[in-house]
Amino acid sequence: MPEDSPKHLKPGDVRHVSLGPGELPSGAPRRFPLIIGVIGFFAFDFSVVVATVIDPLAAPAIFHPLLGYWIFPLGALVSLPIYLINNSKLEANARTLLTSLALAVAGILSALTFAAGLHLGVVVASLSYSLVVALLIRVANFVPRSRGIVKLHTPLKVKIEAVKMEFNLWFNTFVLVMTTIVLAASVTVFRAGEVARQLYSNTEAAGYVTIGITIQAAYFGVLTVALGWLMLRNLTRSYEVLKEIPAEDEG
Repeated sequence: MPEDSPKHLKPGDVRHVSLGPGELPSGAPRRFPLIIGVIGFFAFDFSVVVATVIDPLAAPAIFHPLLGYWIFPLGALVSLPIYLINNSKLEANARTLLTSLALAVAGILSALTFAAGLHLGVVVASLSYSLVVALLIRVANFVPRSRGIVKLHTPLKVKIEAVKMEFNLWFNTFVLVMTTIVLAASVTVFRAGEVARQLYSNTEAAGYVTIGITIQAAYFGVLTVALGWLMLRNLTRSYEVLKEIPAEDEG
């Protein structure tokens, strides 16, 4: 393998970026475990809000939440293990998987507390939130290597190609993930009213359900914006390093 190829670099050759004040090696704030715990709390609550608040109004003869509004404080029981998982010494992949499973399992179990049986709306919302939260954790815990590449005693071409690879990774991932999520969320919101009208003959009931699904989608949108910001952060880091490489080598 030629030495002017970025694949020639070994993992041990690339040093991570120096930490800023109050930052983890990935650049995420040290309070990130607490932040993701709070996000998990609201993800659980928003996943059950339609089934708990809206459905009994739309179809009181069918939906009887066993726990009533007491299900909302249970979000704290979901956020606690999420906080502990993300504050542990586990690898980023393990923290991502366990957090996603915690949200998904909590959502499926809560879906069984509605008298109509397994509430598919709760299951779908929980799985959607668990997916985007998992992406948030994985992207936030990505340890950038591009800064360390600059300090290596390797040919200029190797440095440029290696940083370009990281830049292209984040650019392509950003475009793919954001496009997929936005399209899926848009279809869900636009179809919500039509599906609600098919399920409920009462126009007022269908309106309630549409509002509830829109609220869930709004929180999903907030998480999507946060995910996009984290991806752009990593993309910007690689771009800034790419601009620094020629100047450092010429000096």
